[in-house]
Amino acid sequence: HPESSAYFSHLDCCGAHLIGGNLGDRLAFGSNKAAAICAALGMTSQVNMEPGTVFADRVAFIKPLWDSLGQLSGRIVRYHNPAYAPTRAIACEAPDLFPGLWQTDTGKALLLVTNLNPQNQTGTVQLNLKELGLSKKARIEPLAIKGLHREVQVQGDRVTVDRLPGYQYTALHIG
Repeated sequence: HPESSAYFSHLDCCGAHLIGGNLGDRLAFGSNKAAAICAALGMTSQVNMEPGTVFADRVAFIKPLWDSLGQLSGRIVRYHNPAYAPTRAIACEAPDLFPGLWQTDTGKALLLVTNLNPQNQTGTVQLNLKELGLSKKARIEPLAIKGLHREVQVQGDRVTVDRLPGYQYTALHIG
């Protein structure tokens, strides 16, 4: 299962990467759930290819995440994720919503909010713009990328995600 792969990869210090398993297990590692685990925990996943498969079909599960990260300009210098590292930069009280925030040396940031529950979830992520070194007037905008959830309201430094489907995520550009 993707979640056990993530757990064991962290325990043995081999890095934040889902390990795809054998051919019979690979469908689980090319699923929305696997992509959600990667988005929630700041991980990556290998795309499993076999003879006769089409690359575009195999990467479809993780392409929205790749496209989101591709929107971030500059070199990533900090990553905030309260799931496994204390941070004052972001917080979310909804237990099934996992926020992760990448900051770059250009003063821009990308916020991903992921639902690791199979049911729809609603919740608010509180950003600490001062901790991020950003102005209170920093623009926070949802990304319009195919495959991302877009029912998001931004009010100042609060991002509310409405009815985020299970194993899905949304992405917002900050800066």
